[in-house]
Amino acid sequence: MVLALFRSRYEVDCLCFGWYRESTEYLGLTIGRRIMKKVIMAFCLTLILSITPFTQASAQQTWIVIGDSIMSKAADGQAENLALHLIAAERNIAFKNIAAPGNSLGASNHTGYNNPSTLGALGIIGGMYSAYNGIIIQAGTNDFGLSIPWENTVNSLRNILTHARGMQKKVIVMEPIWRSNQHVPNALGYNLDVYRFFMYLVCREEYPDICHYARKENSLLGTSAGYMLYQNSEVSSGTQLHPNVAGHRVMADWINAEAATAGFF
Repeated sequence: MVLALFRSRYEVDCLCFGWYRESTEYLGLTIGRRIMKKVIMAFCLTLILSITPFTQASAQQTWIVIGDSIMSKAADGQAENLALHLIAAERNIAFKNIAAPGNSLGASNHTGYNNPSTLGALGIIGGMYSAYNGIIIQAGTNDFGLSIPWENTVNSLRNILTHARGMQKKVIVMEPIWRSNQHVPNALGYNLDVYRFFMYLVCREEYPDICHYARKENSLLGTSAGYMLYQNSEVSSGTQLHPNVAGHRVMADWINAEAATAGFF
């Protein structure tokens, strides 16, 4: 309403000065000038502050991260260079990271998320941080590498997504990034694209209300063109799988872009 009446703070300043001058001149009394000055200046101060721009810090978001060594292993041993740390340092976001090297979606033992312990952990974290905003899932490449049936991978993913839906939380599923042997069939005869396909299908077809699927093509880490973003030892041996420091920067930018596209953060 105030902005509709006055186009700028400058107009308000001028108008208030005019009111003060005209009112005091009209009264012609010392006491009248003093009283009118206090009344008018108090009103003007309120009016000016009401249209003065101000910045309010956004509330911190909390996200739980499920993943493997890609999300938990720093190439140079410095945790601050991990993608999640980069995002946290630049954005008002806190991550509760339960990713671990070697973990897969489909394994049912301690190296996987296809067991009641995963939902138990989510429940505990959710209880401690009831206002957490969502879950990022970066896993699946070890399902391919360890020859875990894709059905197990899908079952685990469904369990997590069902839990998230019940908690009214959003989920970002990161498509497994490029790896040097992704087209070589594993012991079950599947290449990595089989796991990618079914993860995409579950996310987009069964849980479109809460799940955003981040396609690998949206990042240099998703194609062979980004091969230099992997650890030096892996580049030299042709076994690219883990991002280097520059790769984690690209991963952080990818997560930020996908979250913005989905309207999550």
